[in-house]
Amino acid sequence: MKPQPSLHFRGIGTGYLQYIGYYLLLKKHYDLSGVSFSGCSSGAYTAAVMALDLSPIDAVVLPFLSQSDNFKSLAFVGKWKGMLQGCLEQLLPIDRDYSGLRNLEIGIQYLDKYELVKAFDSRQDLMACLLSSAHIPFLVNYRPFDRYRGKYCFDPEFIGSYPIPEERLLISVDLPRKVRFSPKTKPQLFDMVARGYRAAMKDSSLGTYLKELQVGAISEEALFEYWEALRASLASQ
Repeated sequence: MKPQPSLHFRGIGTGYLQYIGYYLLLKKHYDLSGVSFSGCSSGAYTAAVMALDLSPIDAVVLPFLSQSDNFKSLAFVGKWKGMLQGCLEQLLPIDRDYSGLRNLEIGIQYLDKYELVKAFDSRQDLMACLLSSAHIPFLVNYRPFDRYRGKYCFDPEFIGSYPIPEERLLISVDLPRKVRFSPKTKPQLFDMVARGYRAAMKDSSLGTYLKELQVGAISEEALFEYWEALRASLASQ
């Protein structure tokens, strides 16, 4: 039996906006019903959005509305965790059965080991796992560690190396460190999502890995539709 296709997203701070571009292309051009998703840090946020089939508009607009109006570099330092928690409270559906979620895994770095968490007891448990996966020591809320299920833990990306099962396709983008924690303007939202979408179009590894699941010819149609919906959503805020 062939293994279930699985995509793993590396953490990249606000670079997750480019992953939303990947999400748009995947939703439009692939059958994702049998695909699982995993990630660490902001990659875990992306994986959760995809696994739960959440709105790619909300996944961008909610973090944007929660950010500071200070657009200087590193303006998120000390505030990232509170912002992410507020977004998750609004983003994760209350009436969803999270105990039955089987297509999502989130990376956590405990003090003694790395673990991909594969099952969640509840909405609050999933939220706590996502927050712990994104806990960069001192940077997100000035504390060295978070606690998940009674154990000290932090963002696996903080140490830069953790095991990824060979059968998974790794997806990552490269951004300067100071850019990863800087607030984004509206034009930057559009630009980063577009970069991700077009990177996904050119990603031969992605196309090969999910070739049997492709539906229709790949184009930029979904990106243009998203731009219009994003503009309308931002204008209504």
